[in-house]
Amino acid sequence: MITFYPFDDPNFNFETENLFHSKSWLSILKEQYNYEIKTALNTETSESIIFAVTGPFPAQKIISLPFSDYTIPNVTSAESLKPFMEALVANYLSSPIIIKAPYSSEEIAKTGLGKVARTAMYHRVETAQASQIEPALHSSFKRGIRKAEKSNVKISIKNDEEALWTFYKIYHDLRLEKFNSIPQPYSFFKSIFNHFIKNKNGWIFQAEINGEAVASAIVLKHKEILFYKFGASALSALEFRPNNLLFFEMLIFAAENGFEQVDLGLSGTGESYKGLVRFKESMGGQPHPITWVRHDPAGYDDSVETAFKAVLGKLTDQIVKERMSPEKTSAFSEIIYPFFA
Repeated sequence: MITFYPFDDPNFNFETENLFHSKSWLSILKEQYNYEIKTALNTETSESIIFAVTGPFPAQKIISLPFSDYTIPNVTSAESLKPFMEALVANYLSSPIIIKAPYSSEEIAKTGLGKVARTAMYHRVETAQASQIEPALHSSFKRGIRKAEKSNVKISIKNDEEALWTFYKIYHDLRLEKFNSIPQPYSFFKSIFNHFIKNKNGWIFQAEINGEAVASAIVLKHKEILFYKFGASALSALEFRPNNLLFFEMLIFAAENGFEQVDLGLSGTGESYKGLVRFKESMGGQPHPITWVRHDPAGYDDSVETAFKAVLGKLTDQIVKERMSPEKTSAFSEIIYPFFA
């Protein structure tokens, strides 16, 4: 039997390992986007999943979870997700249901849960002794470290709002210039700051050249894992390889502070992600599959959703074209970003 519990119910089951099922992360999603967060518990097996109810416009969706790299349901196999999908379908008859699961597309396809909507992977590095980290790195990664050091790149670890705003400015420019998209609003990152960094459960790693910030990364602590969550670099400084030195210092930091793993975040499986995947694997990142499985109600008409996404796309394109300041872009993001779920 599957029982649903709201976020504030004492029976709500928080995952122990997954950052994106932690109370702090779920609180950010609830506060920032006003999503209804619930857990579904299998009372016979004690397995569970956590999901959000978005919408209702342009369509109410059931997602595990929006704006989260991936989710790791508390289940023993892909097959164990079936009773959860059945319960969600029965309770949300007119809503599309999207579950992100740590299984390959082949495993998901065998379950008949729904159509595979997307595939990706996340990488984790098993943390060694600090003295063992550099010898284990790929030669190409170590060349990047040497290039950064010769270019006078310096890494500092910060936990103040000034560093957060510096990160946001670099992140904003990268999203607009490289990806032709807009970042989430600054308030989203300020919420991350309040729930994690302010409480010494997160840090901002900043790379500088001659006192100017050229790369920045937000890393978050959850249990014994250090999660690299957001990162950005100035395109003009990439030739100096600041990220190689930044990630190297991150691995050293993890080793010296007792973290068992460093999570390097999500990567797609398409051609455009191959360089990112190589970079993560050059520092010892081991890939783990993630698959999005989607179930649409019988006769579901996605025309309104599709049309609305087209409008959002045009609006985003216009914001990118205008090259607005981070402050102005953030104000627009505050309004439209909840609809990107």
